[in-house]
Amino acid sequence: MSEIPDEHTWSTYAQDVLICVNAGLVAASAEERPKPIAIEYALEPLVAFMENRDTDTIRVYGRNRWNVQIIEDPAMEAAIGFLRNMIAEVSQAMSVDSVTYNRLVGDAGILRPGA
Repeated sequence: MSEIPDEHTWSTYAQDVLICVNAGLVAASAEERPKPIAIEYALEPLVAFMENRDTDTIRVYGRNRWNVQIIEDPAMEAAIGFLRNMIAEVSQAMSVDSVTYNRLVGDAGILRPGA
């Protein structure tokens, strides 16, 4: 974060990446259980993308209404579905091998809109 000033275009993206990396490291830790907020962190890049996309809607109808509406957005539904399925799969596994890990990383692309 020290390499990217706050006013730089990429600052929010860099924060999102660091938040997701931190959540992943906590989830991978054998000594800690991840907090539910980690799911919100994983959705942050998608929410930021949607917020930018829906600026006009937010101006007209307000953020509270928008927050309710985005839950039904197909991109958000797909992202939440991916996270639920991934959590269910990984929580049942004793460990995650490299093939499964690589598949999950590929599937996680749904969390990065426009990528």
